[in-house]
Amino acid sequence: MNDKISVIVPIYNTEKYIGKCLESIKKQTYKNLEIILVNDGSIDKSEEICKSYIEKDKRFTYYLTSNYGVSHARNFGLDKATGKYIMFIDSDDWLENNMIEILYKELIEKKCDIAVCDYFINFKELQIEHNKLNEEKIINEKNIMLEFLFDSELYGGYLWNKLIKKSIIKDIRFNEKIKIEEDVDFLCQIFENVNSIIYLPQKKLYHYVKRNESAVNFNYSLKDLTKLLALEKKMKIKDEYQIKNLEKLEYEYYVIASQARYILRKYKIYDKKTNNQINNIRKKYFFEALYEAKGKEKIKVILLNIMPITYGKIKDKLSNRGDKKWKR
Repeated sequence: MNDKISVIVPIYNTEKYIGKCLESIKKQTYKNLEIILVNDGSIDKSEEICKSYIEKDKRFTYYLTSNYGVSHARNFGLDKATGKYIMFIDSDDWLENNMIEILYKELIEKKCDIAVCDYFINFKELQIEHNKLNEEKIINEKNIMLEFLFDSELYGGYLWNKLIKKSIIKDIRFNEKIKIEEDVDFLCQIFENVNSIIYLPQKKLYHYVKRNESAVNFNYSLKDLTKLLALEKKMKIKDEYQIKNLEKLEYEYYVIASQARYILRKYKIYDKKTNNQINNIRKKYFFEALYEAKGKEKIKVILLNIMPITYGKIKDKLSNRGDKKWKR
């Protein structure tokens, strides 16, 4: 078997990293690749680096779009893809040279729809092994699939460590309104078409780069509101399939909804319907969030319940101070 695999790489201002990423794709032991580079309006030298690859290797194709976000870039790539299988790679990460070959062989041999490998977390000079499972596992039960999909301690909703059969994607596309956890939303959409997934915990084949610029990750912005849409879908599927082993989903939902109270105030958005929806979430899940919370998290839930606006102002101020310190 030598099916074509479409590798979609959305790119935005990653000139420091993209060369290593593209080189790792170019050197894959599996050669029948269609490598689709979608530049989401970068203003650095990313375009120059991409063009150096398309000039030397015909498997690379390059497209420049306006800055509409990663979901738009991935949708653009999906529309261009002609391979039988799809892989999404983040442009600041890199792959082990045999990643695609191993995932492809396992997918074919085990007759699954998705193959998932484990990964390394790379931060500065550190490389940490992610290892939450010990044995290879084929999952064909919907509720267990969802546990693995939603549990951030296992494999979460990441796209970058997966090879996906294109036939299960069909005409499904990323929701471009969602700016955070868009991966999870997409996987929730294709979930109904998935019959089996193979997990390969002993195969650490992907390098996820924890960038310096991302070290301060507690920011309050409008895009954070979109996470509620992804979490809402998670909650509905959890209830539909009666999944009981998902830790802290209600806690996360409550925290994000409470943060949304401050975000709306910060950006002076006074929408009665949205505010009512957020308040209903907070009322409905307060006690469940408190029950799921551990240690200092319980204090956080209580403070968010009593004074979400004040709590948001304090955390936002601390976050901005951290950003300035980091930039220095």
